[in-house]
Amino acid sequence: MASMHVRQDASSRPAALVRLDGEFDLALRVELAWRLDQAIEYDDVGLDARGVTFIDAGCLRLIELARQRLIARGGRFAVIGSSPAFGLVADLAGYPELARTHPWPPVGHHVLEHVIRVRDRWTVPDILEGPWTDD
Repeated sequence: MASMHVRQDASSRPAALVRLDGEFDLALRVELAWRLDQAIEYDDVGLDARGVTFIDAGCLRLIELARQRLIARGGRFAVIGSSPAFGLVADLAGYPELARTHPWPPVGHHVLEHVIRVRDRWTVPDILEGPWTDD
């Protein structure tokens, strides 16, 4: 499930927080890529992966590509929380920047929060119904 919440303050640099929960594999790559593309429109992105129970290397590659694109245009990307599964796979797959965590949020930033929640498994009606909201 996915939803967005907006919190505003006095910053001139907007930031996005992407929270991942559940299992991320081939079935969720399109959703993940779409959410990451939305998030990197902002100057700073924080990724909270504490709720990840499984992630494949393909999903990690999408996250790394989004991180590189944001940094190339002068933005900042930080993994702010990591589950043991996320950290282990990031390390083994050769993404050391994704395996490390950093403090978040930058003080005084606008934060647009994309929450991506994953059930045990998606079904076709779940994917087609959108827009997705929290249960």
